[in-house]
Amino acid sequence: MTVGATAPLFLELSGSARERGRRHGEGARSQVRAAVDFYTEHSRRLSGRDLADHADRIGGWRAEIGRQAPDLLDEMDGIAEGAGVSADAVLLLNARADLGHLREPAATRTEARRHRDRGSSLALLGAATGDEHVYVARNWDWYPDAGEWSVVLRIVQPPKPTLIVEAEAGQVGGDGANSAGLALAVTGLDGPGAASGLPRAVLSRAILDCHDLHGALRAVLLMPRCAPASLLLAHRDGAAVALESQAAGARWRQPDGGVLVQGDHHQDELPADLRDDHRPVIVDSLYRVPIVRQRAAAARLAVGSGGVLRAVAGALSDHVGYPAAVCRHDDQRWPGDDGMATLRSSITDLTTGEHRLAAGNPCEYDHELIPWNLYEDEDGTR
Repeated sequence: MTVGATAPLFLELSGSARERGRRHGEGARSQVRAAVDFYTEHSRRLSGRDLADHADRIGGWRAEIGRQAPDLLDEMDGIAEGAGVSADAVLLLNARADLGHLREPAATRTEARRHRDRGSSLALLGAATGDEHVYVARNWDWYPDAGEWSVVLRIVQPPKPTLIVEAEAGQVGGDGANSAGLALAVTGLDGPGAASGLPRAVLSRAILDCHDLHGALRAVLLMPRCAPASLLLAHRDGAAVALESQAAGARWRQPDGGVLVQGDHHQDELPADLRDDHRPVIVDSLYRVPIVRQRAAAARLAVGSGGVLRAVAGALSDHVGYPAAVCRHDDQRWPGDDGMATLRSSITDLTTGEHRLAAGNPCEYDHELIPWNLYEDEDGTR
């Protein structure tokens, strides 16, 4: 399939947790190594820390994952074996979104806040779509180089649900959906991190491993978390919740008229430790969220699923505020943003199980069906 400028690697994983990890590492060996090299340098640039300087944090993360999700620790160790890199390097890949939230010196912390992946996510329930289906859609904005190690994983892991996960090579979790009809989209959020807890990629996988929305919400609210995140959860039965999750505590919102949109800023009441002097760093989120909501309103009047898909793709392709738009383009106008761009855009129909992907700006590339349906069995039947 031709899904964009840098097509992601598609991998199907099965077997024990260790076996799944090895298949991941072997199948994406060059991509995992490229990601390790990039984020090692990224860490040096933002915090002056090298891999060895994170040893204390890695030990804490490893212990927490071992307590909360030991199978995912086995899967990460399998990735390291398959890719021929250290287990610590793979753990850092899974925690790379959390590093900017740790309590570094103030100047470094301010700089790190700018260098955070971002995006826009959307849930549409049946009342908001012309075909009465439930949809989840998302744009992922990050450094253009990261497109080279983008992966789409189909993870078969009975008795847990089968997953389709969009991630970076070496990560066990990310955006995605499962065969139980649950979907997750994750974007960045401001706030302090915690010294221990589950890294964001691991928490994302723990959420997607759940069979229902109740279990997914329990995972978010009860599991210890390293860093803040905006989490949009939806289920094919017609329910959705957006959570602004902090390392301690969370706030939540429900759909309005069947529509729920998440960006990268606090849309609800600020946490107490941010109220006095908080200023959002990812300022374009302040206008991206209402634009997506406005553009997505066309899905309600759309005729058939094709019309709904066009409406959702149109919302994800909006250029108000260009280049820092919903559909973000690489531009050096703001050096602090390092030319971030939309690297991946996806639309999941939770009613039919169809997952569409554009690997690049959705204004340039169509959302095309990926090789798998959420609801197909291991033998390819539904």
